[in-house]
Amino acid sequence: MSDHAPNCRQCEHFQVTWDSANPLGCRKFGFKTRQLPSVEILATSGKQCNLFQAKGDELFRFQRPVVLPDHCTFSITG
Repeated sequence: MSDHAPNCRQCEHFQVTWDSANPLGCRKFGFKTRQLPSVEILATSGKQCNLFQAKGDELFRFQRPVVLPDHCTFSITG
């Protein structure tokens, strides 16, 4: 077991938040922090993050765009 924390940016549960005071977070643990969540977990508990899950293939992470039929129209008014 290594003594460094896993890279949260490569984890499925990592999130970037709108909170300027705590811009990084973990969806699985449900908290926000200024540093990488895995570093916070290691500093707090003395143990590695046990919920790290590597991100899947980037090609399959997003759905295909929705294509509207030709007879569908919409307008944006403002």
